[in-house]
Amino acid sequence: MQRKSYLKPISINQLYLLPNQTYSSDRPNRSKRSAIPNVITLGKIEITFTCNMPNQIYPDLQKSSDQICTLVEKGLLAAAARIQRVIFFDTTIYVDVSFGSTCRELNYLASPDSCVWNKILGAAAPASWHEISKENAEKLELDENYLYPSALLKQYTPNDSIWNPQDADISASFNSDAPWWFPTVSDPLGEGSGTGGSGGPPLVRTRTREFGLGLFTAASESDIYDNSMQANDKIYDFQQTAAHELMHGLGFMSAWGHSMGTDSFLPGNPVLQIENGTLTGITFSKSYIFDKMMAHTATGVLLKDYADAIRTQAINILTETSRKYPFTSFTEMFNLWQPLFLQSPAFQLSKNLQSSIATTPMQLITWYQDFSGNFHYAVLYTPRLFDDGSSISHLDATIYGGTSEYLMRPFSTSGIGIDAFTPHDRGVSVLGVGVAGILSQMGYVLHKS
Repeated sequence: MQRKSYLKPISINQLYLLPNQTYSSDRPNRSKRSAIPNVITLGKIEITFTCNMPNQIYPDLQKSSDQICTLVEKGLLAAAARIQRVIFFDTTIYVDVSFGSTCRELNYLASPDSCVWNKILGAAAPASWHEISKENAEKLELDENYLYPSALLKQYTPNDSIWNPQDADISASFNSDAPWWFPTVSDPLGEGSGTGGSGGPPLVRTRTREFGLGLFTAASESDIYDNSMQANDKIYDFQQTAAHELMHGLGFMSAWGHSMGTDSFLPGNPVLQIENGTLTGITFSKSYIFDKMMAHTATGVLLKDYADAIRTQAINILTETSRKYPFTSFTEMFNLWQPLFLQSPAFQLSKNLQSSIATTPMQLITWYQDFSGNFHYAVLYTPRLFDDGSSISHLDATIYGGTSEYLMRPFSTSGIGIDAFTPHDRGVSVLGVGVAGILSQMGYVLHKS
């Protein structure tokens, strides 16, 4: 007898774009050495890894290329280990990861050596989001008003028929064009000259860009390390970025954004409301569970209260009209609804939120509880120039610079390895107390130290 699933999948399979350190792209089908993914597992995290290094002519170059892929694999496993020291996973989560050149992906018909690194390090997001019925949310002590990433929800519903080991829970990609550092025997910690470091020598860059672009003409160029770095050169620890992006994949991200233009701040995308198989109106999709405890600093009002007001007004716009007029398609309904919504108090509210919260620094916080049940808040990133995927979905860049909460700032800390960065919070390692608290508030179970 086949079990009936009570989860409804929401297809959101695009990678989240994060400024200066994230990217996503559909990958053209071109022959590469590592087109066959390699499955690597640590604890309850299984990673399907594709290392997109071009074929090399010389055996020495091929060996070096393979060595780079191995370093990336080790970095991914190390990031997975760090996360599992803090978060308890009862059910395995599956992660799809690719490592390759954006220059090669986007400009492979042009001369790849002329492509300038675009300052992007990597990107990740939940591969799917799910909503849950009120009845089952009550049984599981979850909230039916929010969407849950599969990595989180499957911890509560491991035997549900919707879960398939063939489906990824997290999608991630990392850019080989970036100047990466990986631990070495001579420098296992990366005690470089970056903020929070010991003021040591510059980190040694791994030549992932050269190998990722296939720019070699002789076997003598097989050395994977570049020792010419200066103290002020930007070098990034791969483990730090991998841990950061996996956190986004676990659902550390907001649904609020510019779904109807850059002058408004809305809780989701326009969606149909269907009652008994009939289109009755248009409202906005549920927000992500990350959004539940966000509040306006100046007023103390939770954003969910603003979201409820916007959704209610949005659906009421077409309530009477839909009873008289038999809509046949979303397009037909949307074309009637949109101009009415743009003139509504709900849209004016969204414009006010855009200026007073979304683009005003330190005007958005999220509440969380510590292990003792005490409430604290973390300040979210709200720069004056809003950027979908970066704004709201990170901790404030300035407040948490040089603190133990550095991992989920919007910009990676360069010039230092993750193990050399200080301070670290006891028990939560590189995640920081605030980030760990937010994850717990979302529903993840943490190891208590």
